[in-house]
Amino acid sequence: MKKKYLIMLLFTLIIQLNLSAATSDEHIAEVNRLRDQGLYKSAWIYLHEHAEQIDFSRMMISKTELCIRYYAITNLHQMFSFVDLAAGETLNDVRKTRNSMEDMKLFDPAGGLLTALEKDPENGELHYWLGEFYFDQLYLFGSENGLSEEDLQYQIVKHYRAALDKGWKDEILLANLAYTELTIKEWSSSILHFRKALEINPDNPAYHHNLAMALMNDNQLVAADGEIRKTLKLYKDDSYKADSLFLGSTIALMEDNSQETLAYLLEGKKTAPEDYRFPERLIQVNLVMNDREAALENSRVFFELYPASPESCQTIMNHFNAFDALEELLPFFEKLMPPYEKNPEVLGNLQYHLGVSYLMTDRKDLALEQLNKAANTFATVFSKDHQIFSIIENLKLKIETQS
Repeated sequence: MKKKYLIMLLFTLIIQLNLSAATSDEHIAEVNRLRDQGLYKSAWIYLHEHAEQIDFSRMMISKTELCIRYYAITNLHQMFSFVDLAAGETLNDVRKTRNSMEDMKLFDPAGGLLTALEKDPENGELHYWLGEFYFDQLYLFGSENGLSEEDLQYQIVKHYRAALDKGWKDEILLANLAYTELTIKEWSSSILHFRKALEINPDNPAYHHNLAMALMNDNQLVAADGEIRKTLKLYKDDSYKADSLFLGSTIALMEDNSQETLAYLLEGKKTAPEDYRFPERLIQVNLVMNDREAALENSRVFFELYPASPESCQTIMNHFNAFDALEELLPFFEKLMPPYEKNPEVLGNLQYHLGVSYLMTDRKDLALEQLNKAANTFATVFSKDHQIFSIIENLKLKIETQS
């Protein structure tokens, strides 16, 4: 009789455990249904109304997912508010317009997930969501929550790798882990995980681009160039394509392949004509290839992107000076002036840098003449205490003491 009673009791406990698991799964399924319909506030309320019937690990995972993926407002991922979306409304719409801090829910995703791990240490999904939380922290808020960039990177890598070790694997995990490893210069691991992400999604151009960057830094230049070529076939957006073309030119430079570098840069200049990186690097490559005419033409293009910026002229001068070719810039700066006769900020910029070029080529009288012109031109737009005037006076004093 006693044995029969024990068997019945054990059978009852097994049934209760199965019913509990079923009930927990059913509640989570309802939360997911509400989430998929854009009813995020209702999903949050439902979770809390049925908290006692839901497995604690599942509860922490669902709360974390709602908080970091589907918030309407977040305060450093420590407080969150939610909405039920209206027909045709998106979360981006809500986030752009909603600024009320009312109805904020306090929740510590990391604390909740770590508590769940104490009871459920083999659950890889808990580690996955910790990785996601810290990844969000780093790229949305930086060190505002008290952890340094290095600490956040450590936590991201630690938990994503733990999730992988415990059998949890998905595209987001692999891509985010690989990207973090790229930023901390763990090239081999980054290459491995980008390749695994590409096994899941082979047509993601960003993965190919970042893999190319990791391979380049690991000095696998041929493989890196191959990834760039895949990227260029996949990207539709010209701004992203421009980044890949510029990276391709960097890889080609590292291979000492001037023609390939030139090809990438010319395509980049055509793809993104407002992107200063292409004409600037073209100046350098043209000078290496001893094509002074092309170097001067790309200098003109580079200058005209930001004609009032002193850095434009200074960058051009630095490139030509590195090849002992400052003489080439004397007529170049002169020819650039006429269109800017009525723009004193740009004209003064050209006069000043022509004066400096004369000084660097030991033409002191001409240098003084241009520096005086620059001072007079700048006086029509800048106040007397502007730093450019003290810079010009110091240069003039230097010339006079050397004469």
